[in-house]
Amino acid sequence: MAFDLPVFRVFLYLVLIVFSLIELGLTAARIQYTTHLPRGDPLNNGHSFYDPVAAELLATSILSILWGIFAARTIHGRYEQRYISTFAGELLGLFVLFLLWIVGAGITASIWGDLRWCHIYKPCRIITALEAFAWLSWLMVLFLTLLNLGFSIANAAFGDPMHGRWDPRRSEYGSSHVPDHRHSQGTYPPGDHIRGSQVAGAPAQPEMRDQSGLRRFVPSWR
Repeated sequence: MAFDLPVFRVFLYLVLIVFSLIELGLTAARIQYTTHLPRGDPLNNGHSFYDPVAAELLATSILSILWGIFAARTIHGRYEQRYISTFAGELLGLFVLFLLWIVGAGITASIWGDLRWCHIYKPCRIITALEAFAWLSWLMVLFLTLLNLGFSIANAAFGDPMHGRWDPRRSEYGSSHVPDHRHSQGTYPPGDHIRGSQVAGAPAQPEMRDQSGLRRFVPSWR
């Protein structure tokens, strides 16, 4: 069975969504606890407060969930928009998430560090899990970034639709391709190396060329 990269990317985005949902719950629990400290709590002498890093990770989790849903839906459904749904747009979105996750994970590691000594307490267990899923989410974003960057470089696909299945008969956008509205007239798309006269029973058609005047062959990206 051939390796299906788009399906694998959708799977990775679903994993990122799951990790982000868990992180969202953990950060919400941390904020709820620190902003409603009971009187006499040893933490901060019982005075309520909130951790800025928890708020940052909460926002990052929400952004990751929204971006993951958008990306998975775009890849699976082959939806296309001119800029945001290209590989370049996807890499830009992943880079922003990469920075947000690494900042949040790095701050949690520097502030709290290893809390195994207080693992018997629920707040410590929440912080430990919060830190772990921040790093896991960062690793998932890093893997997605490297995977998409490698594919974009290998196929010169930065301006092409991020679903990775460019079809000249259906696609409206692309970095080196032009829209094809001529199928209803019986002609062939740019890049088709078969002339109309070579098809049995088909009338001879002029050879189609791209904007640069060169014939192009567009591979299928399955």
